[in-house]
Amino acid sequence: MLTGGFSMLVLQAGFPAAKVEFTEHAVDRFRERARPGLDFENALGQLESMGCGAVISVAPPAWMANARRDADAYLVLADVAFPLARSTTRPGRYHATTCIPKGGISPSERDRRRTRKRRRLQRRR
Repeated sequence: MLTGGFSMLVLQAGFPAAKVEFTEHAVDRFRERARPGLDFENALGQLESMGCGAVISVAPPAWMANARRDADAYLVLADVAFPLARSTTRPGRYHATTCIPKGGISPSERDRRRTRKRRRLQRRR
């Protein structure tokens, strides 16, 4: 679900202008994983103030190098990355789906690890 109240226009060399819309889930994960002392509105304000340093790349940041690449692009703001899904109805727009802090793992990597752990436990039985 989109927040309906926050999007960020990102302009940078080598990448077309893109409008990034943050899902409620992405903002909640940002609060939980990167800025736990903030309420929802202040987290939006923090994201907005960090926007001038935003970088979009089709490759994940170097500190996520071992993660599976399951996003169309990545928005990197300081020590957090937001996997982006390209809008299917609006060209030049992306949806930030979640927030991964430096040192964190992607949702697909988390699922892969859970599956591997379950298999190991089943083999022990």
